[in-house]
Amino acid sequence: MKIISLIDLCELGRIKLWRYYITAIIFTFYFSHLEASEVDSLKQLSYTLSDSAKVDVLNQISWELKSSNAHEAINYASKALDQSRLISYKKGQVEALFNLSVIHSIKSNFKLSDSLSFAAISLFRSTQNLVGIAKSWNVLGLNHIARGNYQEASEYLKKSLAIFKEVNYIEYILKVEGNLANINYQLGHFDSALISYQNLIRYAKEKADVEMLADNLKNQGLVYAELGKYAQSLETFFEVLEISNQLEDSNRIGGVLNSISTVFNQLDMADESIETIRRAIRINEKLKNNRRLADNFNSIANAFRKIDQFDSAFIYYQKAIKKNEYIQNNNRGLVYTNIGIYYMHLNKIDSAEHYLKRALKINTLSNQEDDIARDKLNLAEIYQINGENDSALNLLLESYEYWVRLKMYKQIALTAEKLSILYSKYGNQKMAFDYQLEVKRAQDSIFSREKQNELMRVLIKQRLKEQSDFTVLKDHNSKNNKSMYLSMLLISAIGILLLVIMWHKRKNTVIELKNNLDKKERELTFQSLSSIQKDQFIQQFTKNIEDVTRKNPENQSMLSLLQDAKIQSIGMESWDNFKSTFEQIAPNFFEALLQKHPTLTNKELRLCAMMRLNIPTEEMAKILGISSKSVNMAKYRLRKHLNVSGKRSLEKFIFSIKI
Repeated sequence: MKIISLIDLCELGRIKLWRYYITAIIFTFYFSHLEASEVDSLKQLSYTLSDSAKVDVLNQISWELKSSNAHEAINYASKALDQSRLISYKKGQVEALFNLSVIHSIKSNFKLSDSLSFAAISLFRSTQNLVGIAKSWNVLGLNHIARGNYQEASEYLKKSLAIFKEVNYIEYILKVEGNLANINYQLGHFDSALISYQNLIRYAKEKADVEMLADNLKNQGLVYAELGKYAQSLETFFEVLEISNQLEDSNRIGGVLNSISTVFNQLDMADESIETIRRAIRINEKLKNNRRLADNFNSIANAFRKIDQFDSAFIYYQKAIKKNEYIQNNNRGLVYTNIGIYYMHLNKIDSAEHYLKRALKINTLSNQEDDIARDKLNLAEIYQINGENDSALNLLLESYEYWVRLKMYKQIALTAEKLSILYSKYGNQKMAFDYQLEVKRAQDSIFSREKQNELMRVLIKQRLKEQSDFTVLKDHNSKNNKSMYLSMLLISAIGILLLVIMWHKRKNTVIELKNNLDKKERELTFQSLSSIQKDQFIQQFTKNIEDVTRKNPENQSMLSLLQDAKIQSIGMESWDNFKSTFEQIAPNFFEALLQKHPTLTNKELRLCAMMRLNIPTEEMAKILGISSKSVNMAKYRLRKHLNVSGKRSLEKFIFSIKI
């Protein structure tokens, strides 16, 4: 059964199994056997039929197999096409052509899919089948989205949408609007795309359309990742993974594993990213999905590069290049960008320049603004190394304009810093100072995000530890009881369905409370950032201002005003917010603690709260921006303040406080 890959991922501690435990155990056996039996029945039926009836069944088999076994689906669609041509059965012929166009689109054979779609459109027109024409336009639109040709994709999708609106085909109106939302996503219009996806998710749930639900949940997860909402992104992707396993849809499983890996990579969880993407590679190799494999190779190479395993990274970049003809334009450009960065690391400047220029050309054609900006930034560094400062300056200015438009603050800070240094070399101190101020503004914007990511890694790794024992137990029990569950299903399927419904009703309140608790925990960790990091940021900001002042004494008065304003802004107290949110997770904790120890300071209370959240010492140190030794010293002082004896664990004392 296909639940194996779900359990494998659970060993990384990423899936809240308490949501899916019963449905995964019970229904996977049932529906997997049911789906197989339906296809087998159709196959047996096809042997007894002839002429148009046989063609219809062959086409139905092809459609049922399109996601789970594309190779076999193509064989059945081809048989249907040949048979329909022999008997001049136009309906069967156009249906076979359409099925083949969809299957080859799934396999990323886009040119062949395009040709088949146009052939289908021609036949649909001859039979005045408007819905068929619209569906084929939609396939063409999807093919162009996958290749990064968004203008062409939009034109095809609008043609499709116009027809579906004319015939009032609500389901496909929403599907095409979802595909147009995909274009908005690719162009960086995330808020607009997210609204569309959420509308489609609601519709899919109402209509119990699981495929539509899985597609739009995945798209929603991608938007969350782009917005930096990594917890919501992972949660959404794991829901897609569960649906895909129940559908036995290897193509979707391979795709969502790649998305999960990308989020792990964004959180600098390279080991988890590499493990997940290797699973995706195994699946996509079986499916012979070369475009997806190219994405996989690029993703795993990026993960290796993040942990400084450059040789391994280069091997996978080379594998991605070998799949070059299957890669979307924008992804091919990204691979060249990464290889260029790899050569820069090796100080092979000529090779780096060669690949970065190729990347820039491709990314410019596909209008990938963030990739264009990144290529220009890296090329500017190469030109500076070669002493071509004028060329470097022009590229830096162009790159900076892109970053500002895209509101990518980390890149704004990096580019502004380089511009400040370069203008200083030219003797233009005013411009150098102006860009130094831009560095400070950008750092203010990115500061919270970086610490949020650090906290997110802490919480995810905690879930790994908490869930690992449960996962092993569940895996063991599921194997031992497989025959029992199957027998129960075969004997009393209706009874089990009723039991599951009753179970879900009883658990709704518990699940809702658990979800609220998780939400409050995330809200608390993010809310606490400003107060935890306030002093550290003020110190760093003050130091930076002093550095600039020493270089340019004439800017003393302006910088002093800026410093006062910045410190006043950052120094706004957020303890009340932290306390309010924490008390929703641990009611009366502070009250009980202060009743016994009324002289505890806010910093000591915050340390107690972090211990109550079970955050390890080394992770506290990362979050607080201090050493582990300093955290331990703070705990030691807290122990004395709380009068906790040396024989008793401070952590146990914290958890013993009744709330």
